[in-house]
Amino acid sequence: MIKKLRIKITLLSVLTLAAVLILINIAHSAVTGVSFRATADKTLLFIARRGEGFVIEKSDPLTSPESGDDGAPEKDKSEKDKGAASDDDTSGDFASDFGYGAKITAETAYETRYFSVLFDKNGNVKRTDLSHIAEVTESDAVSAARNVISKNDGSGTMFYYRYLVSENEDGSTEVFFLNCTANLRSMFFSRFTVAAISAAVLIVMFFVVWLGSKKIVVPFIENLNTQKQFITNAGHEIKTPIAIIAANTEVLKMTEGENEWLSSIENQTARLSKLVSRLVSLSKADEKGGETLIFEKFSLSDALYDTAGAFSAPASQRGVKLKVDIEPDVFINGDERTVRQLCEILLDNAVKYCAENGVIDVSLKSKLKSVHLDVTNNCIPPDKKKLDRLFDRFYRADDSRARNTGGYGIGLSIAKAIADKHKAKISVSAKDDSITFSVVF
Repeated sequence: MIKKLRIKITLLSVLTLAAVLILINIAHSAVTGVSFRATADKTLLFIARRGEGFVIEKSDPLTSPESGDDGAPEKDKSEKDKGAASDDDTSGDFASDFGYGAKITAETAYETRYFSVLFDKNGNVKRTDLSHIAEVTESDAVSAARNVISKNDGSGTMFYYRYLVSENEDGSTEVFFLNCTANLRSMFFSRFTVAAISAAVLIVMFFVVWLGSKKIVVPFIENLNTQKQFITNAGHEIKTPIAIIAANTEVLKMTEGENEWLSSIENQTARLSKLVSRLVSLSKADEKGGETLIFEKFSLSDALYDTAGAFSAPASQRGVKLKVDIEPDVFINGDERTVRQLCEILLDNAVKYCAENGVIDVSLKSKLKSVHLDVTNNCIPPDKKKLDRLFDRFYRADDSRARNTGGYGIGLSIAKAIADKHKAKISVSAKDDSITFSVVF
């Protein structure tokens, strides 16, 4: 139980963090993708506006105004500088396109890898510009451009290229292709880095929470141990007065004769004795090594036959029909005493809560490498949301009915503890007019 609680705390924490990190990765991926496409498209737009691509003259530092080697008057130099800036400095245009204040320099033409193909209005190739790229041949460029035009798409992606189709006033069409290898590598590396960091954070978080959960459950463990100790001590203390009351009742019946008061005392003493025994059994089931189990091969068929036979009379008294479909010679490896107790709990529960004139079906089948035990009884089942809670301690789906049948909400929790000790799976399912408890060994 404690281990399951730690697992739940760890999983809840890690899954919550994982959900947040996944959202962060999705957002980061979307932002980098949008940024990549926007930057590439605006670069293509800038190239298309220039007409002839990047036409930027390099300034010679040896003939710069500061060197004074050209012997030009200062006034002429300043006018020259001003003219050069107005002709070749495209930072204003570029900034208006990108909005980042970036500046086109003479190096940009060498840093940007692109090619373009110009078609006349009849679709014939008029010009191919491959001066800014080395990996593309003219035939490849023309083929790619025709493929793009056939798509009737103004812009898009082809492999690791972004393209832009520009329609000119004279009816000609020019297709520009921008090589985005460097940007794609940067984008994918960024995504990989974020994903790797997220995975590392999750792993670290798992170990931190798992180790920390040990301290978190300490108060729960202490409280549970206190409850176990109380149940064990109280059970032993209560057994003595119960035995004395039962003995005195027998004496009074012998001396005074039977009457309704003595019968009532006897019935309530039996109920109280049964409750104490189940409480002690439940407490022992939780303790490691608290109850010695002897695992050996035995016939589950015989054990279930015997248990079902013992409940045939109580079922008949309530007008309930008990049907048995038990496959013979079904053997399992387990503790026969506690498995018989498990069968008894399931049948006792079925008899108590079966509808009047209803039917109880007991089935035992061997399927492949597993053994299936099913106990079904007619009743108005509880809400499906409450079914799993039937195995909780002291839980009763219908308190008023439980009082009439003498239930305490302990039996099914003991059955689950026994199933867990045998590595078996116990479950419950319901239909409109019946409920089924199943155990798979």
